Amino acid sequence: MEAVKGKIEGKGWSVPGEPIDYVPFAVAKGVPLAGTVKKALLIDGGDSSYSDDVVRMLKTQGVVSGRGFYKDLYLMVSHFHADHQAGLHGVLQVKQVSKVKKKKAAVVPRFVPGKIFLNPLYDKASVPKNTIFPAFRRILEEVSSLSRGTERTEIVEVQPGGLDSEFLTPTPLSIHFGNGVEDKNGVAIPITIRMVASGQKVYMPDTGYLEDVPPKGKKNAVDMNDRSLCFVLTYGSFRYFGGGDIAGDGRIGGGNKGTNAMPDPPKGKKYKTKKKNKKLGASSSHGDVESVLGPALEQGFPRTPLMGYKAGVDKYPNSGHCTVMKASHHASASSVDVFFLATIQPVVVAISCGFKARPHDHPTQPVLDRLDKTLTPKWGVRKDTSREIANSVKGLYLTEVIQKRKGVTYDTDVHDGRLLGDIVIRPVDESIVAARAASAVLQADKIVKVQVYGTGDRTDTVDSTNVLFPGVTRATSGHYPIGPYYHPAS
Repeated sequence: MEAVKGKIEGKGWSVPGEPIDYVPFAVAKGVPLAGTVKKALLIDGGDSSYSDDVVRMLKTQGVVSGRGFYKDLYLMVSHFHADHQAGLHGVLQVKQVSKVKKKKAAVVPRFVPGKIFLNPLYDKASVPKNTIFPAFRRILEEVSSLSRGTERTEIVEVQPGGLDSEFLTPTPLSIHFGNGVEDKNGVAIPITIRMVASGQKVYMPDTGYLEDVPPKGKKNAVDMNDRSLCFVLTYGSFRYFGGGDIAGDGRIGGGNKGTNAMPDPPKGKKYKTKKKNKKLGASSSHGDVESVLGPALEQGFPRTPLMGYKAGVDKYPNSGHCTVMKASHHASASSVDVFFLATIQPVVVAISCGFKARPHDHPTQPVLDRLDKTLTPKWGVRKDTSREIANSVKGLYLTEVIQKRKGVTYDTDVHDGRLLGDIVIRPVDESIVAARAASAVLQADKIVKVQVYGTGDRTDTVDSTNVLFPGVTRATSGHYPIGPYYHPAS
């Protein structure tokens, strides 16, 4: 933050009173932030149409500037579907127009990262059946081969279950991002990621073994979504869960009752095609990762016992708890089960979704209803289905939601959710310090303060027949385009 402060002062601006406001202020005033970022992790890049947006974000935040090697920039590819990896192509490479007349433009490296984390590919069955993936794999090979010596990209293949190949015994892969703020005793608080699942397997901390995610359909079938890299980021008492496009059960097996359950597809020959099933019912072709992962999170991230609430330690109110959760698979009906929510007990939920060339009706109404405190005030618990716990969500934020496309109107109800465009979520450093120093037993939403704001940037839907639901109106003054919102509010 001191580097950002220096950049602001270097442009003659008065620095905001709170450090958390430095970066939004600098971005709003057009202050270049190159050289202020210690480490950065880019997870996925969306469809190819979003590549320029990703690059613009990286530049605006000071992660990159000109073409070159950035050893402290890491990339993580949750899985190889086009809507997650295609946008990374333009990050890694760019066409360079030749100064020689009639000579074709050359494709050259653009922003070369220090590390790239991804799933290994073992056999032909695990290779995505699309034309974009071979191009992505070729880019990875070219990027890693072009970097030399100390400026060499390391391709890190995350082993099944999220394990680290460097260890002889099963050990989850950890990614270290250095330190955040210091606590009241002058001890730096680290920022780390621990992988918890990948490759259709989940590491179970209690046994030290891997548990398979049973595939749907054919035996030994490979599903790209089921192979998603799943992780928990920890910064003091703050935790964030990211699960790519994993699925749960979607129905009663995941604790989803009544309208919270994914509807059954209609039966009969005339409903066999997915197109005809689209608006009449749903069917999931994905394995149930959440039912395996939920217990693993409870084992690997235990709650703080009541006698453990003392000064000098970080606090976690329940086993598996994460302050913030990014809804898996864009809030597909088969994902974000009630039982999984009861494990995570998130305070803030973010949903990345919106206009696509082939929309899948994301976010789905069953998931939005599961997250809504009015419709679903309590969640069932996996271990004891007779027991329920309170819905913990204090803030629901979405990027964008389709209202009309090619004559089809969608009646999606996001309830109290806010549509922000690009979403920025940040734990407040002072609350991280205060949580470690506290000795009182606090509720989950009171342990760490989280700030959320939006940019208002949304997809250009090209023509007037494609319409997005209105989002929150951008501010006409101040340095936050939308927001900020805080949880807890006070």
